[in-house]
Amino acid sequence: MDEIKWRDSVTGAIEYCVVEEYMLGTYWNGISLEIYNISHWVNYALGLTENPPGGYEYKATFPNTLAVGYYLVSIYRQLGISPLITDTLLGRIPVYWDGSNLLYTGIQIPFVDLRSG
Repeated sequence: MDEIKWRDSVTGAIEYCVVEEYMLGTYWNGISLEIYNISHWVNYALGLTENPPGGYEYKATFPNTLAVGYYLVSIYRQLGISPLITDTLLGRIPVYWDGSNLLYTGIQIPFVDLRSG
């Protein structure tokens, strides 16, 4: 199974994920992995669909052309018309892709901004 799943406390939100090659700093841009480039952020955004509608669970298909390996899936809530680096980071999910199955290697990691008082 190649499904990315995120359980949220909000329904009807616009959410997306960003797939990063774990520990290497390369990001999936919809075609291939590339070294992070902030001006390509919109290309990194892989849309999540709430399924079923009103069900609080957001899903996307993991890019099945990626090589076998460890990846970090970061989940964002889109705040404006298009994805921006300043969107709300909801959490991160460490995964292992075996070429056909997405294996969750840990729990959903909620993001906590320790800088805010």
